Amino acid sequence: SEGPLSTFEILVDTYGLSDAQEVSKTYPFSAPDGRVNVSRASTDMLFYCSLRNITRGKPYNDAQESAPAYLYRWEHVPSYKTDETSLPECYTKVCHGDELRFVFGNFTGPNGTFAISSFEESLTKSVQNYWVSFIKHGNPNGATTAHDRTESSVIGSAKRDGSGASEVVWPRYSHADDAIMVFSDPIAPSASIEASQCDNLWDRIGYLRRHMKI
Repeated sequence: SEGPLSTFEILVDTYGLSDAQEVSKTYPFSAPDGRVNVSRASTDMLFYCSLRNITRGKPYNDAQESAPAYLYRWEHVPSYKTDETSLPECYTKVCHGDELRFVFGNFTGPNGTFAISSFEESLTKSVQNYWVSFIKHGNPNGATTAHDRTESSVIGSAKRDGSGASEVVWPRYSHADDAIMVFSDPIAPSASIEASQCDNLWDRIGYLRRHMKI
């Protein structure tokens, strides 16, 4: 019949019938509109779980290897309203690429400059410090900090009132502790947030080319 596709039809078209049934169990939704949970599934498959799967390999986990990895998850919801004509669904939510404004310190939109909060000013400084340190030293914590997986203690953080720039020590990723950095309020390291979904679904059914149509 004609009309909008149901959420499950979209899952079947994307993942195939068998995998779509598993995805819908892991990310249950209320018919017919399950965009929020489908978006979570797509994010985990395309970005988070697939990256986590790669970085659990030997080059990133062996202390003798020279390819340390640092994983993060962006959870800060912008206080400003983005261009609602093109991205209304992103207002009051975290959308893909939100962190780029903080990396480059660019809060200009088609209708002018967004007014950011004092916390976001501090968050911008922290993010820029981490990114520049990683580019210069291969370590977001700077040249003098070893790639130590145990360093997860807070040595300062961006607070909502704007006090404090960097830095919470960003732990090197390892299979053993599954630690990532979470950019929220406050910035803090955390165990893998979607470990169950990654381990029990995506790492098991795989990251196949047919899953990349979305």
